[in-house]
Amino acid sequence: MYSDTEGLAERLSAVKVDDTHFKSKHLPLKAGNALPIAYGGFCIGFAVNAATATVPEGRMLYSILGQFLGPVMIEEERSFTVSLLSLTSVLVLRF
Repeated sequence: MYSDTEGLAERLSAVKVDDTHFKSKHLPLKAGNALPIAYGGFCIGFAVNAATATVPEGRMLYSILGQFLGPVMIEEERSFTVSLLSLTSVLVLRF
């Protein structure tokens, strides 16, 4: 279970499998629901960590977009594939 001594960034960290594939370092935490699920916000946190690991040094996160995110199972690791959408001198887009 999450505690005050465990950092949120660590809880949402992603482990690099290869250049574009990542997996969650920790399982999602159960949310206030009787079912064994976590809410979609955990996936956003994992995805942000994975995507930022693929961005060139010195670039900063500007915005995140997530639309109706369904629940995730708490017994399974999350895995992600980060896709490059655009790379310019001022903008990097990831999906």
